[in-house]
Amino acid sequence: MPITVIYLCVAMLFIGALPIPWYDYYTLLRIVACSVFALATIISFSRKRRPLALAFAILAVLFNPFIKVHFQTDIWNLVDVVAGVLLLITAKKLKMKA
Repeated sequence: MPITVIYLCVAMLFIGALPIPWYDYYTLLRIVACSVFALATIISFSRKRRPLALAFAILAVLFNPFIKVHFQTDIWNLVDVVAGVLLLITAKKLKMKA
Protein backbone atom coordinates (compact mmCIF):
# COMPACT_ATOMS: atom_id res chain seq x y z
CA MET A 1 0.00 0.00 0.00
CA PRO A 2 1.45 3.42 -0.86
CA ILE A 3 2.56 5.28 2.25
CA THR A 4 0.75 8.43 1.10
CA VAL A 5 -2.56 6.56 1.16
CA ILE A 6 -1.87 5.51 4.75
CA TYR A 7 -0.98 9.06 5.81
CA LEU A 8 -4.01 10.49 4.01
CA CYS A 9 -6.26 8.07 5.89
CA VAL A 10 -4.56 8.94 9.20
CA ALA A 11 -5.14 12.65 8.57
CA MET A 12 -8.78 11.99 7.67
CA LEU A 13 -9.26 9.93 10.86
CA PHE A 14 -7.77 12.68 13.03
CA ILE A 15 -9.96 15.31 11.32
CA GLY A 16 -12.94 13.00 11.86
CA ALA A 17 -12.31 13.18 15.61
CA LEU A 18 -12.89 16.93 15.51
CA PRO A 19 -16.39 18.41 15.86
CA ILE A 20 -17.05 19.21 12.21
CA PRO A 21 -20.57 19.91 10.96
CA TRP A 22 -20.31 18.16 7.56
CA TYR A 23 -22.04 14.79 7.67
CA ASP A 24 -20.82 14.05 4.14
CA TYR A 25 -17.24 14.08 5.43
CA TYR A 26 -18.01 11.14 7.70
CA THR A 27 -19.47 9.20 4.77
CA LEU A 28 -16.27 9.82 2.79
CA LEU A 29 -14.21 8.88 5.86
CA ARG A 30 -16.09 5.57 6.15
CA ILE A 31 -15.41 4.73 2.50
CA VAL A 32 -11.71 5.62 2.65
CA ALA A 33 -11.06 4.07 6.08
CA CYS A 34 -12.94 0.85 5.28
CA SER A 35 -10.97 0.47 2.05
CA VAL A 36 -7.62 1.13 3.72
CA PHE A 37 -8.38 -1.19 6.65
CA ALA A 38 -9.59 -3.95 4.31
CA LEU A 39 -6.39 -3.70 2.28
CA ALA A 40 -4.33 -3.54 5.48
CA THR A 41 -6.08 -6.73 6.62
CA ILE A 42 -5.10 -8.54 3.43
CA ILE A 43 -1.50 -7.29 3.59
CA SER A 44 -1.12 -8.19 7.27
CA PHE A 45 -2.67 -11.61 6.76
CA SER A 46 -0.41 -12.37 3.79
CA ARG A 47 2.64 -11.36 5.85
CA LYS A 48 1.55 -13.71 8.67
CA ARG A 49 0.75 -10.91 11.13
CA ARG A 50 -2.51 -12.44 12.29
CA PRO A 51 -3.27 -10.25 15.37
CA LEU A 52 -2.71 -7.12 13.31
CA ALA A 53 -4.87 -8.53 10.50
CA LEU A 54 -7.65 -9.17 13.04
CA ALA A 55 -7.42 -5.60 14.39
CA PHE A 56 -7.62 -4.17 10.86
CA ALA A 57 -10.54 -6.46 9.99
CA ILE A 58 -12.47 -5.23 13.03
CA LEU A 59 -11.78 -1.63 12.02
CA ALA A 60 -12.89 -2.34 8.44
CA VAL A 61 -16.19 -3.66 9.79
CA LEU A 62 -16.62 -0.67 12.10
CA PHE A 63 -15.98 1.82 9.30
CA ASN A 64 -17.94 0.00 6.58
CA PRO A 65 -20.26 2.41 4.75
CA PHE A 66 -23.01 -0.14 4.06
CA ILE A 67 -24.16 -1.34 7.48
CA LYS A 68 -23.39 1.53 9.79
CA VAL A 69 -22.28 0.91 13.36
CA HIS A 70 -23.79 3.48 15.70
CA PHE A 71 -21.76 4.75 18.64
CA GLN A 72 -21.99 7.93 20.64
CA THR A 73 -19.84 10.76 19.29
CA ASP A 74 -17.29 10.42 22.09
CA ILE A 75 -16.79 6.73 21.30
CA TRP A 76 -16.38 7.45 17.57
CA ASN A 77 -13.83 10.16 18.35
CA LEU A 78 -11.84 7.65 20.39
CA VAL A 79 -12.11 5.01 17.63
CA ASP A 80 -10.93 7.56 15.04
CA VAL A 81 -7.87 8.51 17.10
CA VAL A 82 -6.95 4.93 18.06
CA ALA A 83 -7.35 3.76 14.45
CA GLY A 84 -5.20 6.66 13.22
CA VAL A 85 -2.48 5.92 15.77
CA LEU A 86 -2.54 2.22 14.86
CA LEU A 87 -2.09 3.09 11.18
CA LEU A 88 0.79 5.45 12.02
CA ILE A 89 2.53 2.82 14.12
CA THR A 90 2.15 0.12 11.47
CA ALA A 91 2.67 2.27 8.36
CA LYS A 92 6.12 0.86 7.61
CA LYS A 93 4.82 -2.72 7.95
CA LEU A 94 2.04 -1.99 5.44
CA LYS A 95 4.22 -0.22 2.92
CA MET A 96 4.63 -1.98 -0.41
CA LYS A 97 7.83 -3.89 -0.80
CA ALA A 98 9.91 -2.87 -3.78
